[in-house]
Amino acid sequence: MSSSLRDQLLQLGLVNKAQVNEAERQQQRRERPAPRGARPQAHAPRAQQPDAQASRPQAPRPRAGTEQKSAAAGRSHSPPHPQAPRGNPALPSQAAQAAKIARDLALNQKQQLKAEKRARHAEVKQLIERHGVARPVDGEAYNFQDGAKIRQIRIDPAQRVQIGRGELLILRFDGRYHLLPPEIAARVRDRDERIFIHSATAASGATAAAAPASSVDDAYAAFVVPDDLIW
Repeated sequence: MSSSLRDQLLQLGLVNKAQVNEAERQQQRRERPAPRGARPQAHAPRAQQPDAQASRPQAPRPRAGTEQKSAAAGRSHSPPHPQAPRGNPALPSQAAQAAKIARDLALNQKQQLKAEKRARHAEVKQLIERHGVARPVDGEAYNFQDGAKIRQIRIDPAQRVQIGRGELLILRFDGRYHLLPPEIAARVRDRDERIFIHSATAASGATAAAAPASSVDDAYAAFVVPDDLIW
């Protein structure tokens, strides 16, 4: 501090003598040269450089449950691994298609057979309704053989004669017996050969053919049993 400035401060009463002496000592210390080997003291601390990583905004860390859900979702949406083809895939499909066609053909054939059977049944019924001969309710009993059983129907005397001559035949249809002319009975047989038809002339012819082979007494060989015999 210069003497003129010190004197002026003292005269004005702004500082005392002790303060002036202390200011002079501090000024001498600052002006004193530093010893060799001593590092100069930094006047101001070096500003710290901000850490680049610390300055970057960090994304919030996901929770543990969220990481597990994300991993599970990634596995679920990942495409499945393609499996190696086993054999020729066209062979099973062709075999299944061929089996289906065979089943359809068998079903169609079965339905067609049923339809044809119903049609034949309707035709036989129509022939009997149109050409059947009515029989009396209280007529004479006529016995004949149907398979292994003896059956009986009621007829009048004229019908008995016609049955004996082969002009009327007995036909069984739907559990009932009917009288039909031979030509109509033949048309019925053409539509269903399983239908039972009784003919007196055919039965008598079969009896006559079997007579020589039977063990009948020769005394009765000359006798012929009439077809219109009531028995």
